[in-house]
Amino acid sequence: LKDQGQLDAAIDSYKEALKIKPDYVDAYQNSMEVLEIWNKLDDLSGWIEKAQVSLEQVPPDIKYYEAKLLSRKNDHLKALEILETFEGAEISKIRRPPFLELKAKCFQKIQEFDRSYDYFKQMNACIQKSTEFQNYNPDQYFTECTLQLTQIKSSSFTIAKPQPRSQPGTDPVFLVGFPRSGTTLLDAILRSHSKIEVIEEKPMLSMARSLINAKLGVSNLVISETLSFEVVDEAKQAYFKELEKHIESGGFNNLIIDKFPLNILQIPLIKKLFPETKLIFSVRHPLDAIFSCWMQNFKLNEAMVNMVDLDRIVDLYCIALETLKFSQTRYGLEIHRVKYENLVIDLQTETTALLEFLGLDWEAQLENYRDTALKRGRVNTPSYSQIVQPLYKDASYRWKNYKKYLEKYFDKIEPWADELGYEL
Repeated sequence: LKDQGQLDAAIDSYKEALKIKPDYVDAYQNSMEVLEIWNKLDDLSGWIEKAQVSLEQVPPDIKYYEAKLLSRKNDHLKALEILETFEGAEISKIRRPPFLELKAKCFQKIQEFDRSYDYFKQMNACIQKSTEFQNYNPDQYFTECTLQLTQIKSSSFTIAKPQPRSQPGTDPVFLVGFPRSGTTLLDAILRSHSKIEVIEEKPMLSMARSLINAKLGVSNLVISETLSFEVVDEAKQAYFKELEKHIESGGFNNLIIDKFPLNILQIPLIKKLFPETKLIFSVRHPLDAIFSCWMQNFKLNEAMVNMVDLDRIVDLYCIALETLKFSQTRYGLEIHRVKYENLVIDLQTETTALLEFLGLDWEAQLENYRDTALKRGRVNTPSYSQIVQPLYKDASYRWKNYKKYLEKYFDKIEPWADELGYEL
């Protein structure tokens, strides 16, 4: 039930389990995970108190959630006091990376940046040793992205005129950007609009790509420019078939925004399927985006296993931005940039400009995006705890606190910083 997003039903099941076995530690731990991710902090506090009363010995996993709650309430020193009462080896394997992540972020909040860096490093080392990480090959995704860029840069294929839309009026808008660049904040703001529906990180484009792969008899698709109209039309049908699973009733009457940050690396395919689509490019200082990716305990998949090594994140960032740049030249993208640093300073001005690009008007409820975020249930990104907070500016230019660890990347990143209007 939890994995299906039925969080109320999941909590009810945990309660039933505890009626049978009042000291059942797993039920407490799992319920706390659900409530924290769901931003139900008052309920989480109640469950922690209940566990402390019901259990003879409070295990480290529950102490972790007690510290997590304190951190969410900005009592980082108290959170660290609790985290220091046990070692990472004492907590269950599944919670070791988030335990190290929490310690790192608490030290960051109290401005002990060297200790923070060390715990982030330990977190990523822990992830790389995990069984789940071993199920993926980071190089496969990275190599495909590299090969696609090479082919775009060297392609002599003539771009065909846009084909007629197979489903008039239903082309989605794509919200892209390197991960940790403010896409979840934009998502929360935009979905507050009465005429917008945002679909958050669902596999519509993956389904289209899989159909193409099956039609061509290949295991992966790199270049998409030579696809026939027939294959493209079938791929679009696969896209919309998957979209229908995730859209609310009547949603096709609204503007559909497909929000998936790393679709920035899928722009050639997007433009082949939807040649008239608009793109929203969420921008943040390159080093903030890169370092923030390294700071996150992402749910692993073929792409995110590349986010545990700073060298690799820097290289993937450069490939993503270069793919966007060459796609702009080759395909003539209709694209609007939204700067994260400007958005948190002046939400209305930045959002109004974006809405004009989308052909929509400003609505007052967009400033109440936090209410939208709280009402929608689970937010399926690492930013779930941040978008329910008031706008804050301390995540802007955070990289400067870790400058000595990032200086070796300046030569690679400076061209993209210049391109996006930032300084190193």
